[in-house]
Amino acid sequence: MATTATLETSYRPADTDDPLLSLSIGELLDQVADEIPDTLAVVEAVPDPDARRTWTYREMRDAARQAGRALAAQFPPGSHVAIWSPNRIEFEHLQLGAAYAGIVLVMVNPALKAAEVGYILEQSRSVGLFYDDTHLSGQLAGIAAELVPTLPELRTVIPFSEWVEFVDRADDATPLPTVSPDDIAQVQYTSGTTGFPKGALLRHSSLINNGNFSDIRSLVDYGGVLINTLPVFHVGAGTLMVIGAIVRRSTHVLMTRFDPGLALALIEQYRGTMLISVPTVMQMVLEHPDIASRDISSLRSVFCGGGNVPESVVQRVKAGFGCFFTNGFGMTEAHGTTIQTSTADSPEDQALTVGRPLPHVELKIADPETGEIVPLNETGEICLRGYITMAGYFDKPEETAKAIDAEGWFHTGDLGSIDERGYVRMRARLKDMIIRGGENVYPAEVENVIAAHPDVHTVQVIGIPDEKWGEQVGAVVRLHEGAVHDDEAMYAYCRERMATFKVPRIWYHAQEFPMTASNKIQKFALQNQVAEGKLVETWRAPTG
Repeated sequence: MATTATLETSYRPADTDDPLLSLSIGELLDQVADEIPDTLAVVEAVPDPDARRTWTYREMRDAARQAGRALAAQFPPGSHVAIWSPNRIEFEHLQLGAAYAGIVLVMVNPALKAAEVGYILEQSRSVGLFYDDTHLSGQLAGIAAELVPTLPELRTVIPFSEWVEFVDRADDATPLPTVSPDDIAQVQYTSGTTGFPKGALLRHSSLINNGNFSDIRSLVDYGGVLINTLPVFHVGAGTLMVIGAIVRRSTHVLMTRFDPGLALALIEQYRGTMLISVPTVMQMVLEHPDIASRDISSLRSVFCGGGNVPESVVQRVKAGFGCFFTNGFGMTEAHGTTIQTSTADSPEDQALTVGRPLPHVELKIADPETGEIVPLNETGEICLRGYITMAGYFDKPEETAKAIDAEGWFHTGDLGSIDERGYVRMRARLKDMIIRGGENVYPAEVENVIAAHPDVHTVQVIGIPDEKWGEQVGAVVRLHEGAVHDDEAMYAYCRERMATFKVPRIWYHAQEFPMTASNKIQKFALQNQVAEGKLVETWRAPTG
């Protein structure tokens, strides 16, 4: 049933009015291709308009089933096969073909180096690898050649330059296995910022339902056109765009590389109705000079992932695009988005909260030490339960037991609070929380204040080791072009708006921030830059 009552504690039961879909990814594509065979399914949006390739749903189904038969002839169901590539149409054909063949696809970030890729291929026990041998001027091919002799279980390695030859060998008589909705579809590796990455096991039906519910909250009606600026090896875009587009009977415009001007051109050309992005990418699109001359009136909504989004960005999106806005919180271990604002929410809720849980997601805020549910509006660890919870970490039972308790709650490692309406505020990762003199400081709260300053383009708040206080609060700021550095004035601005212990006392300036492949800022990398002396402080408040 829907949860509309005022909450009395930091526990929100799941809304169950909307039914869960129970089918595999292959069954979903078959269903949609039968319903709308001639509807445009995918555009491979390379920069050159004359070189773009398109597929209808009938063509996508046929290409995916052919890929599935080629895979089934090579690998038994349940095999782990890795894909190491940026966005391209063969990525989708392989992803959907693996779903038909009952193959578990291991997603590998194309920005990773040899040792990182080698670890994932070995730990996942991948028996096959498909990779883009043209990416980075062939660098992936060199790394693959280096790795293959060291991985005895990896018996099949195919570059995408040989993809057509591989699928053309498929025999129409090769049977495709029966695939259950609860079967594992993917292994998605977490970032390895606190140790070796862990492979989250993600189910067919959970990916489908997550893409469906998140796209519904993003106002994606049947027949929408989804403009994708993000890499599909990442669970966010891979769920919302590749799978979500299918379940919403929509067109996925797949950018092979991000360019803000190209994103605007694609919205105009294909009459895009939804744009998916992250805050840093969104600001690049908003600041591009073509925004004034492009017809982007078709856009209904923008989805901005990555947690809290400054209110200034929310307002700029609404004004710049003339459309609705939604943002959300998601995790690899939870199949993507789990908590999301509504397009009808106020700018304040969209900036200061990540919204309410999606349907069929149960949530509680628990004391990290005792596990007890905390009072409303108090900070604790965000815990989730429902179809969104991963099956576990591959071959890591102890890590799985730490993450998913005996009652089925997934402990996210993120700190947040929930109000009586069910809206969740992000505070910090447990590991990112700053403890200054015994006081907890939550970076997102401080960042929201600083981001509201008219001179600030981007800000990140980090903990700086301090002999007296344990940690000091540091701020790394990028100003808008033409703004003048005045850290002392910014410090005074913060002191007027927040408790003294929260105010950054050490200030840094940067023109660029270390980013993940999905364009999220890496706090740990900023802290490393400070420790290594690569990021030099520009001002420090008086001792106190």
